[in-house]
Amino acid sequence: KTSTPSPAIRSIVQRFPSVATEKDAPLPPEFLSLAIQFGVEGRKAAEAWLKGLVADAGAKSSPIVRLALASACQRLTVEQRKPIVLALLAHEEDKDDPNLPLMDWYAAEPIVAADPAWGAEALAACKIPKVAEFIARRMSEK
Repeated sequence: KTSTPSPAIRSIVQRFPSVATEKDAPLPPEFLSLAIQFGVEGRKAAEAWLKGLVADAGAKSSPIVRLALASACQRLTVEQRKPIVLALLAHEEDKDDPNLPLMDWYAAEPIVAADPAWGAEALAACKIPKVAEFIARRMSEK
């Protein structure tokens, strides 16, 4: 399965001419996940880049891409990761995956700890039962 990447991801792709294709051509999810990892490594994420990550998180993307997005959140500030995590929690198809619910939780936990109001919003929007349980537990600890 391939996805059409956001302009932010496409900007990373342009650095690799052997893989770069037509402007709107789909790319393999494995390459998109590498581009996401490359995009957050060792630098501050630009606003346009973050908007692209939010778009990728909300899209009907591959589980490989969503895993890379959840992992990338570890390198973002609490404020930067909020919209990405909300989009990831809406993917009900991830509920039976062995890794994605935990990675989504690892991305969400610092936000829930810092902003209980956001935690309540995330709990209402969450379509992954395991993550919803973790959010509720973390909120009750405060």
